[in-house]
Amino acid sequence: MYLSKREKLLLTLLMNQPSGMTVSFLIEKLDVSRRTVYRELSNAEETLDNFGLKLVKDAKGYIIAGDKENLDKLRNSISEKKLLGDFSKKQRQRILIIKLLLAEDELKIDGLAIDLGVSASTIQSDLQSIEQMFQEYKIEVERRKSLGIIAHADEISLRLIISGLISIEFNEFNFFRLFDEANNIIEERYHSLSNVFLEVIDQKALEISFKSIRQYEKFRFDEVTDTQLQNLIILLALTAMRIKEGYTIKYQDNKIKQKREKNKVLAEYLLDELTLQYSNFIVTEEEINFLTSQIEGLNVPLKHEFSESYDINLIYKTRELIRSVSDEMNRDLREDKTLYNDLLAHINASLSRDQSPIYKKSNPLLDKIYYEFTELSHVVEKHLKRLFLDIDFHANDVLYIVIHFASAFERTAEINDLSILIVCSSGVGTAKILESRLVKNIPEINAVDISTVSNLYKHNFEEYDLILSTIFLNGFEQEYKVVTPLIMDDEMENIKTIIAQKISHKRSHRKVVSRNTNTIKSLDQFDEFNNFYRRTSIINTILHSFNVKTIKNKPSIRDMLEYICSNLEEEVILERESVVQKLERRLNQAPIGIPDTQMALFHCIDSSIKQPFFSIYDLEEPINIQDMSHSNMKLTRVLLMLGPEPIDEMAQEILGTISGSIVENQFNLQLFNDGSREVLEQFISQLFLSILKN
Repeated sequence: MYLSKREKLLLTLLMNQPSGMTVSFLIEKLDVSRRTVYRELSNAEETLDNFGLKLVKDAKGYIIAGDKENLDKLRNSISEKKLLGDFSKKQRQRILIIKLLLAEDELKIDGLAIDLGVSASTIQSDLQSIEQMFQEYKIEVERRKSLGIIAHADEISLRLIISGLISIEFNEFNFFRLFDEANNIIEERYHSLSNVFLEVIDQKALEISFKSIRQYEKFRFDEVTDTQLQNLIILLALTAMRIKEGYTIKYQDNKIKQKREKNKVLAEYLLDELTLQYSNFIVTEEEINFLTSQIEGLNVPLKHEFSESYDINLIYKTRELIRSVSDEMNRDLREDKTLYNDLLAHINASLSRDQSPIYKKSNPLLDKIYYEFTELSHVVEKHLKRLFLDIDFHANDVLYIVIHFASAFERTAEINDLSILIVCSSGVGTAKILESRLVKNIPEINAVDISTVSNLYKHNFEEYDLILSTIFLNGFEQEYKVVTPLIMDDEMENIKTIIAQKISHKRSHRKVVSRNTNTIKSLDQFDEFNNFYRRTSIINTILHSFNVKTIKNKPSIRDMLEYICSNLEEEVILERESVVQKLERRLNQAPIGIPDTQMALFHCIDSSIKQPFFSIYDLEEPINIQDMSHSNMKLTRVLLMLGPEPIDEMAQEILGTISGSIVENQFNLQLFNDGSREVLEQFISQLFLSILKN
């Protein structure tokens, strides 16, 4: 716990005067107003409570009550405490920002100066720097004569800024070490950590947030980076605190976006858990939408699942980015599925998340990435700007995308026989540079596991010949070596020496664990047969209704959709108007025409749709629309994909496989643009066969 100079002085005075101390005496000694003394006494109560002590008022004034052992602990702790005035300029300004954003009343310059252990002129200078940053994000710092200063920020910006500042100042390894295997806070570690930024968050809210996230099994949190997972936990705890205090997100604060249903379900679950265990607050739709946006922004690998939020536009642009970079760099990465999946997940997360308006955790590695891969960085940035016209990617996001390409360039398939664990807090993307260089330069390596700090406890360290980490792991008991993800020449030579020593002492018949080994969950034969039967039934339904049909249409999207849906009534659709409106709304949200073709994918899910459906319609009368690159095109082929709402996971997977294949490569684009019913039916049947085999 961190103390201001004033709080340290107050506690020292109280300990040195066991008979009691009056408010008047404290006003004189602290040289502050009566109101400030009462505020400091309130703060002192919280500090004393952490040591099992109480602040008691009797006839002689205020005294600290408690046993001698706890008093001695407090006395020793105060002598060791780091004062707020000892922080760097950046840290001091971050503390000041948090104080401003959380303050309900005006704050006086002199009071802030005393609290932060600096002069009033330093606070004035800090405020000027902060105000310049605040102006860009419509956060106003108001100066009220004789009263002080107060900040006005919308609730979303406030939460993102404060949670971002806390995360910046908190090491991931130390953060996850706060919790035991049952997901409870380890009290001794929590109180010994002394982090002024973490103390902004209520301990109970933090523990419940951590536990709720870790115990939710329907989301792939294992694949989320330590940094993102830490950010989400802190933001969730802060959100619970703010709602409890009456500060909620208003409708006009929140941009409504298309959400993946499973992410919204997770957001609702987390907020419900906090309602039950932390504070009985009302969960509004705006709060659910806000938290869903943060979950959408996690870099979790995406599966081709068809849903209301299915984004063929993003899939196409990700494929096009790979094609463009491949052409310009003269390296063909079009068939690299790992690259495609990694990019799709990362770009989707970048587009989905609400960014903290000001602060991004600094990462010196990214500067090295830029200088090591300067040409690639320029090429990637150029094509991102071309393909995503309305998106301003953060520099960090661009460089993480560069990492995925750089890793793909260096990927190799050599077969070797050593097993290595790589620990990287920023996730798989950053560690891939390290993995690629190791496998390329050290042929003895067979298996590489990549772990985040939060998932270290899941590994059996005896299974690895060598553990490498891109960060220092304070308190980690296993032998490990710290390296940079770029692996300098001297580091590589050192690793080769270590590996040579490991080989000479290598135990025989050691179990090798490959990074790519999938854990197969045992299913009894009945469940396995039932799943196979359900998949087969869905596939047969889609194949039975699939067709390539030419229609006479009017030159209007609305009329064309009305005509198609009217012919599907009874067999596929119960209420055509609802489906037509959703399809038309999808077109109005973003262009759906596929560049360099004459086709577009229209899709939606709706409660009036009876079954999964995919079919193709050729138009006699071309219709002018925009393609995904915002160029004009003539639409002559409509790909229509429909699903019931709610839609089960198997139907999502099957329809998603079809739609994902459309833009997978140039051959498929040409096939769907020009192919006959017979050819396309055979192609789709092959897709379904691969689903059944897997």
